[in-house]
Amino acid sequence: MRKKYIIITLLIGFFISFLNFTTFSTETYKCMIQMTNYNGEGAYVAVSVLDSKNNYVETLKLFGDDDEWYKGLEAWYPYYKKNKRIVNVDAISGETLSGGERATFQLKIPQKYLDKNYQLRFETAVEEQSYKKNDVLIVPLNAKNLNGKHNGSGYIRYVRLAKS
Repeated sequence: MRKKYIIITLLIGFFISFLNFTTFSTETYKCMIQMTNYNGEGAYVAVSVLDSKNNYVETLKLFGDDDEWYKGLEAWYPYYKKNKRIVNVDAISGETLSGGERATFQLKIPQKYLDKNYQLRFETAVEEQSYKKNDVLIVPLNAKNLNGKHNGSGYIRYVRLAKS
């Protein structure tokens, strides 16, 4: 009976380890955002994973730590407002990015999104200026598309990603 209990416990342990590895393992990319030389306040930037229908799935990084201005990220904000308890922005946020500024950081992308018809969106907003829903949009989300330089269409000049 004791041998059976040990075997069952080991099998459950291996199964839980497997689930944790496949569910929570991430691919780490070094990410550099180069902003354009615009005038005005710092940009709020949301880096998010979207599904194939452009629905938000997860927020990976947020630049801008004053929640009063989150509503400027018009596509991201409803997701945040609805999932406030789930989205821990304090753990992923930083200061806004000003014109001409550059930021380098680690971007941890869960493996469950790679090669599965997801996309990566960099959305930007600047107070009293225009909003850019798809400043940078990387479709599809896979290792081949992630590595390299991706030009922005608004406040972001480009994003450069490299596997760490």
